[in-house]
Amino acid sequence: MTTATIDLAAIRSALQSAKAGCACQRGPNVHCPLTRHTHDDLHPSLTIHDREGRILVNCKSGCTQTAIVSKLREMNLWPEPGPRRESVTPSPLGAPV
Repeated sequence: MTTATIDLAAIRSALQSAKAGCACQRGPNVHCPLTRHTHDDLHPSLTIHDREGRILVNCKSGCTQTAIVSKLREMNLWPEPGPRRESVTPSPLGAPV
């Protein structure tokens, strides 16, 4: 996925706390959207980065990327995956003659 299809600012905004003075308003981390620690996530645990056009999510509390992306899809913050392109593995013997 590319940054053109994912709005990082919208994700960060949606996952920031409204509580004054929360660290999520100052730093790169936001609150993870998963219910297991949404309400007692006193310290923002989710990092979201753009690395060479790929969006990476990492929860410091141990949530999986798959679970985070699924929740972001439920929140309409992450697009559904498009059709996958079939990869072609070159033959170790080289091109046919």
